[in-house]
Amino acid sequence: MQIRGIIPLTKLNPPKEKHMMLYSSAEANLILEQAHNRLDLLSKGFITLTQERELGSVEQEEATQVHNLLTSIQETDMSRKMADMEL
Repeated sequence: MQIRGIIPLTKLNPPKEKHMMLYSSAEANLILEQAHNRLDLLSKGFITLTQERELGSVEQEEATQVHNLLTSIQETDMSRKMADMEL
């Protein structure tokens, strides 16, 4: 079972990392709305808490992979800019 477009509740309290995620007001409102939708699904029995945790775990792993890729791209871009400045 996969529910698309809903951010897991675990993203509201992500593990503390050396980089903090900053959200715009619109993103924060979307996250809150999606959290509310997940709670609604849980309360109506459409998904179980175990399924919610599994979805959250998978989505958190995907988000981490995307974050790592973006960080790598930014670091490569910065290295290229520094190399260009040295020329």
